[in-house]
Amino acid sequence: MSGGSLRHPHFQIIGLNKVDGYKHVEPENFTGMNVFDNKHINVNISEKPVMGFVEFNIVINNPKYLADLAEFARVTVKYILNDFYGGKFDSYNIFFYREGKKIICKLTARYVVSPYFVGYRLSQRDGDKQVSGIAKALLERLKEQAQSKEISLE
Repeated sequence: MSGGSLRHPHFQIIGLNKVDGYKHVEPENFTGMNVFDNKHINVNISEKPVMGFVEFNIVINNPKYLADLAEFARVTVKYILNDFYGGKFDSYNIFFYREGKKIICKLTARYVVSPYFVGYRLSQRDGDKQVSGIAKALLERLKEQAQSKEISLE
């Protein structure tokens, strides 16, 4: 699903030394319908996705919660690959951003790219009812599978 010629599981680390990777990314791309929220970590589904449809954001307010971010990302990736839309996806993208002390992890199922985005940078988004159901399902997975004291504080 990467658009390349090789068809095997792999990942790439992309470093942007001469290009501003944040140029078209706004703070509103990291907020949305809450899945889980406490004073240290927020998991939400973007209301203004960067590319479209459903984007999961995991935001920690301090790097000392990095292990929790990793744990919530692990469970979210399993959700994307096994449960999201009936396990339809076998690929995902993961992006990291810094905003002051905050570290943000954005996870997206890997779709074939939308022509609306390619031609006009217009992202599409699932409706609130659908996103609410997705949020509930992911929260259940986090409660069942995340090994983090943050989720048990609820």
